[in-house]
Amino acid sequence: MKKTFLLKTMLLLCALIVGMSSAWGQVTIWSENFSGYSADDIPEGTILLPHTGTSLNASSGLTYACTNGTYTQSGKEKTAYTKIYNENSAGGSAPELLVARTTGGSFTATIPLDNIEGTLTLSYYQNAKKLKVSSTTTGVSGGQELKPSTAGQQTTTFTGITSSMTSITIKFETTTSDNVRLDNIVLTGYKATSVTAPTFSNTGGEVAYGTQVTVSNYNDDYLYFFTTDNTDPDCDSNLDPVGTSQTYDDNINGITITDDVTLKMIAVDVEGNKSAVTFANYTLIRPDSPTMNPNGGIVGPGSTVTLEQDDATLIMYTLNGADPSFANSVGTEYTEPITINTTTTIKAIAVDNNGVESAIKEATFYVIEGENDFSWNLATNSYVSNPAPTADLIQWSNSYVTMKNEKGSSSTGVNNYIPTAQSSTRFYAKNELTITPASGVEIKAIVFTATTDGYATALANSSWTNASAGASEKTVIIVPTFGTSPVTAVIGATTGHNNVKIYFNELPSNVTITPAKAVTTYVTTCNLDFEGIAGLDAFVATAAANGVVTLAEVGAVPAGTPLLLRGTASTPYTVPVVGPATAPTTNLLKAGDGVTPVGGSNAYDYVLSDGKWYRIGPDPSAVSVSKAYLHCDKDPLAGGAPELSMDWGEGTTAIQSIERTINDNQYYTLDGRRVAEPTKGLYIINGKKVVIK
Repeated sequence: MKKTFLLKTMLLLCALIVGMSSAWGQVTIWSENFSGYSADDIPEGTILLPHTGTSLNASSGLTYACTNGTYTQSGKEKTAYTKIYNENSAGGSAPELLVARTTGGSFTATIPLDNIEGTLTLSYYQNAKKLKVSSTTTGVSGGQELKPSTAGQQTTTFTGITSSMTSITIKFETTTSDNVRLDNIVLTGYKATSVTAPTFSNTGGEVAYGTQVTVSNYNDDYLYFFTTDNTDPDCDSNLDPVGTSQTYDDNINGITITDDVTLKMIAVDVEGNKSAVTFANYTLIRPDSPTMNPNGGIVGPGSTVTLEQDDATLIMYTLNGADPSFANSVGTEYTEPITINTTTTIKAIAVDNNGVESAIKEATFYVIEGENDFSWNLATNSYVSNPAPTADLIQWSNSYVTMKNEKGSSSTGVNNYIPTAQSSTRFYAKNELTITPASGVEIKAIVFTATTDGYATALANSSWTNASAGASEKTVIIVPTFGTSPVTAVIGATTGHNNVKIYFNELPSNVTITPAKAVTTYVTTCNLDFEGIAGLDAFVATAAANGVVTLAEVGAVPAGTPLLLRGTASTPYTVPVVGPATAPTTNLLKAGDGVTPVGGSNAYDYVLSDGKWYRIGPDPSAVSVSKAYLHCDKDPLAGGAPELSMDWGEGTTAIQSIERTINDNQYYTLDGRRVAEPTKGLYIINGKKVVIK
């Protein structure tokens, strides 16, 4: 420490004489997001600057080259073209480059270098397909060949760069039968400097817990600064570390690796000049992830899942979507098989005796309660019904369900794939897939079998309406929010499938509703028709202003419609189940989900209790499933109205607002249910919120 202090003093004196140099730093050498190209363009040849979407840390010398791929289909060799597509499958923004599949498909960039040395970092986006990234420049090593689990950003490095090099050539090429989408390429590096950069005793990669890293070429005439949070180390004019930088002294200690970390370090000479940044990525040798048996997919209610990892000290898991963490005490220690009664995602980790955690093992178990099912073979034409297949529409139907794959309104030149000798049906990007149940049918789940894992992921990641979707290997499972309403998707990227299985229930012809109060809220679970039900009327709220909530009576409504019912308390009413119904155009009533908080001091949300409206606030609260609340964009009592009235279309009826209190000494939940014996929680009594502890 004494030596470090003396060196800092000497450096400060030198700085007063010669001044501090700050010209060195990380630079972006090249970037490309293809926004300067249109669909079907081929980026090749010399790139003249300026060019939209392209940046270069040099005045000229950038060149691109594209090669097409070849593949065999039905015994014939065919060509796949490397070119621009106006899509965003790689995870960036459209457009993007498609690197053609199978054999020969590639994109090559030769990038000029201007006094660059050390390690270059390359980041890029791609669509979860196998891609090889390499450099053909003599003396340069690095790159990678991998198939990521999800689309998005990937990073690799190139080493061996010297200041005498005038360019580097980087090649992106496919190695499988999958086309690769490429976007948002960024190459960064460091300007050359005369200060010798640190050399680490361990150059990175997988290391054991507790590994010590030292500076192999430690120089007593330098100060060293390092970071472990992936920021560049630096010091101020007083030679003190800034930000998250720390001072390294080889005579005191090394740097102990106890977690995955990127270590960055610089040296500073007697004139205050800084070296290039040396960095290395260290990844702890981790225990293997637990295995799950079964490994996700469709299971029956009451099924059990076992977790195993023979070398682990313990296994932790979660069922609520959170990532398990031993370090942060998140999750439950596994001691016995896990029982699955509803659709559940299990996330699990193994932990060794140093507290090192494995990668997360995740699987979703779908509990499907459909009493009936059927399948369509998507590899033949035998299932296609009228109308006959066209370039814009192909349709499957039976007495339970109709499925249509149509050319989307936003697609350009994208036609449906009508299988002939092929082994699967293709859903092309931007096509619209609609699955509609027949009257009296409730779809519980839709299960597609894709031809590849990537196709399954692409279909699951499409834009779904009235459904949630997930993929497990080649299986795609879609669960409707309301099974009596159509499920739709705008296809995000082209997918191929050879089978679909649909689970469904045949609904009863009627539903019995027994309102607890004469006026109550209700959310439909299937398509219902309230027209002509003696003694029971159904309403939606179309407006709320000046103390009046305007109601409109409705008849047939789809599943998931929040309503205000008016009838006789404790009287059962028989309401018929109907086929597809149109949702009301305007409805200020919203369905509670039991989870999402609504209301608060800045919102105008109200719940109904014994015919009286209570504003939810000042703290937001969730409204129970099957119950509805009134949502107003503005204060419905603005203008000085003393109370909230309901216009049923028969004149107005006063219903007290939140400013009017109930003085009956009864306890009510926030969604308006009276409670005879309240337990711990938040309640309303005599118009005021109380907390029972």
